[in-house]
Formats: sequence, structure tokens, C-alpha cells
Amino acid sequence: MHKEEIPVVRKLTKDELLARYKDGERNFSHCICLNQDFSGTSLPGANFGHAKLIGSSFANANLEGTSFVNAELSLASFKGANLKDTNFSLAVISMADFSGTDKSSANFSGAISTGSTDSGKEKLTVDAVLQAYSKGRREFSGVFIANADFQGKKLQGIIFKGAVIQNSNFSWCDLTGADFSKADLMNASFEGATLRNTGFSRAYMYLSSIKNAHIDNTNFEGADLTWSDITGANIASAKISEANLAWTIVDGSKLSENQFFSIAPGMLQTIKFLSVEGSTGKQTSTSKPKTVYLFSGDNAKELYGAEGIQFDYIHKANDVYAPEKPYADASKNKKFGEYER
Repeated sequence: MHKEEIPVVRKLTKDELLARYKDGERNFSHCICLNQDFSGTSLPGANFGHAKLIGSSFANANLEGTSFVNAELSLASFKGANLKDTNFSLAVISMADFSGTDKSSANFSGAISTGSTDSGKEKLTVDAVLQAYSKGRREFSGVFIANADFQGKKLQGIIFKGAVIQNSNFSWCDLTGADFSKADLMNASFEGATLRNTGFSRAYMYLSSIKNAHIDNTNFEGADLTWSDITGANIASAKISEANLAWTIVDGSKLSENQFFSIAPGMLQTIKFLSVEGSTGKQTSTSKPKTVYLFSGDNAKELYGAEGIQFDYIHKANDVYAPEKPYADASKNKKFGEYER
């Protein structure tokens, strides 16, 4: 029986990565290193395949022979970098800065630079949006706003359909009735925001944060929430059909029983859940939830019916590996990091 290899995923800071490189490590594939400054560093021969390097700067860095195959490099800077024999094939380079760089020997075959770009879009600043909103404008579909900070603003009914608002801050905003359908919200924060009747259908919300948001009839149908953080949010009333919840963190969140069973089995094994609330049991302030670590969605219903109250899923984290199968007895289950390769 073929055993699928689970890649090692590490969230690294600049200092941690450079220290590992100095010690001789070259394989940084699948690492997560967001908004880090590698300007002027020397990383020849490093492997960043499938890495998440969104918003990071490699300006004036030596990247000779470095591989970024399938890496996510949106909003990254390679200004003035040495890109001799550097491989960007199949990488996402939307809005990356390659100014002042000799790209003649670099490989960009299959690289993705379309979709989430500012080409042909109305460019606005936060102040311009707020001023227009105060005068009654609500329609901002398709606009481009770079690194916007709307924290704490009241933007009820605002329409950002198809807008590009990556790396933006909507924390603690009142977004009642707002529409972000098909918007590019990669790495955006909605922490603590009011999302009553807010639409995110088909939105790209990769690496976004919805921690402790007030969710009421919120529409996430078809949204890409990969690697998003929904900690502390009650999403039981949200619409999540066809949403991509792979590798999300849902600690302390509430999920309806119907939502739980609607998630594709292959996706279940990637999600960290705490507090799955349904008709078979509800945690009280004095009760201690039973914990079952599930690594395969195939037996989810069987264990859910047997254990009844709660589940604690494991998400991709530092140096983690999946065991072959879970135990029926929850006490024998271990977290990923407790298993050897």
C-alpha cells in the first residue's frame, strides 16, 4: 500500500533560516517565511521549493543557483539580486519586484504573474477609500489597494468584489453586509472584525486571519482559506460549502455537526480543530473534552460517534509527520511531533 509522504513544514524567521544555512543546511522546501528581510544576504544553492515567502525581500542578495520552484513569492523583492541560474519555474510571482535585476539566465518557465496584479485596476489609498466612503460611495469592486490598514473602521455595506487587497488589515472593523466576493485577500487580517452577513464567496484568503471574529451568516462558499487562522471564531452559522479549509487552524472555534461532516475526508486530516459542537455532546464549563487525534477522514464518523464530545485535530506545524493510523483509544494518540519519520 502506497504511503503518501507528508512534507516537513517549518515556520522560520530570517535569523533561524540564516543560522541553518550557515550550519550547512540547504533544503528549506515548504518553509513558511513571511515578510522577512534577506536583503544583501548570500544564499546560493538553497532550495526554497514550495516555500511561502510572501512579502519577503531578497534585494541585492546572492541567489545564484537557488531554487524557488513552486514557491509563493507574491509581493517579494528581488531588486538588484544575483539571479544567475536561479529557478523560478511554476512560482507565484505576482507583484514581485525584479527591477534592476539581470534575469537573463534565470528560469521563469510556468511562473504565475497574472491574476493578483494591479494591471488595469483602479489604484486607491486607504485615505481615498475612506473619504469616498464618507461621501456615500460603497462600490469599490476591482480596486487595488496595497498593504491597506483599515483597522477599527466602520465599513458597513462596502463592496470589494474582485478587489486586490493583499496584506491588509481589517482587524476590529465593522464589515456588516460587506462583499469581498472573488477578492484577493491573501495574508489579510480580519481579527475581531464584525462579519455579519458579509460575503467572501470565491475569495482568495490564503494565510488570512479571522481570529475571534464575530461571524453571523457569513458566506465563505468556495473561498480558499488555506493556512488561515480561524481561532476563537464561531463559524457554525457560516456558509462553508466548497470552501478550501486545508491546513487551517480552528482552535477554540465552534463548528456545526453538518459543517464537520461536509468537509472532504482528505481535508480533515490537515485541520486542527478544537471544540466540534454537535447534537452528540456539548462541552460545559466544568467538563473536560475527550480528545481524539484523527489523521484520516475515512474513520471520522466512526470515531465521532464513539467518542461523542470533542476532537482535537493536528495541523501542519514545525517538523511534523503523520503516523499511519490513529488509535481508537484517545489516550494512546500522539501529536505529529512525537512520531519519528
